[in-house]
Amino acid sequence: MIKNEIAPGIIVYSNVFDGHKTLIEDIEEGIVSAQLSWVSASVDSGLNKNIRDTDSISIPFIDGVIEEFTSFQDSFYKTLSNIFYCNLFTLEKEYMSSFGVSFSDHDSYQILKYGKGQKFVNHIDDHPKYHRRLSSVYYINDDYEGGEINVPRFNICYKPKANEMIIFPSTYVYNHSVSEVISGTRYAVVSWLK
Repeated sequence: MIKNEIAPGIIVYSNVFDGHKTLIEDIEEGIVSAQLSWVSASVDSGLNKNIRDTDSISIPFIDGVIEEFTSFQDSFYKTLSNIFYCNLFTLEKEYMSSFGVSFSDHDSYQILKYGKGQKFVNHIDDHPKYHRRLSSVYYINDDYEGGEINVPRFNICYKPKANEMIIFPSTYVYNHSVSEVISGTRYAVVSWLK
């Protein structure tokens, strides 16, 4: 794992975990086998594709590794939860330790799938109804055009590489957007710590 601060409080972790190369295939095959479907991601005001145009699957955050499964669908959710707990949550804890941040709750992880023309306009992750302290984004792939993360107050337009994770505060200072995907499909995993 390599750690790089690209702006105050914005950390990029590289080489997050070894199993990333098959993750997209595993997710897509798991969705089919578990008889699940991608759903349109919503925002506080509901479904508005002019603001947030992406598809998602929600994976519950479980504080620990689960080894027992009751069904294929249960196995799909808990296997991904285990992967995210062992790899992503480890870096979220490292970030919190580095900056002296604590949290009381962890949102579910959302796997996001942006196809051609999809985007997320400039927004803030913190909100009066769901106070968030930290935002984390793990990038599964980079074989697409567009889809950069933009943080205007820091003049950042960043094209993440596969197997990188960005963590930053969720406050208004770190408003951000996702540029429209021009070609290919962008897969990312997001979550927030409260």
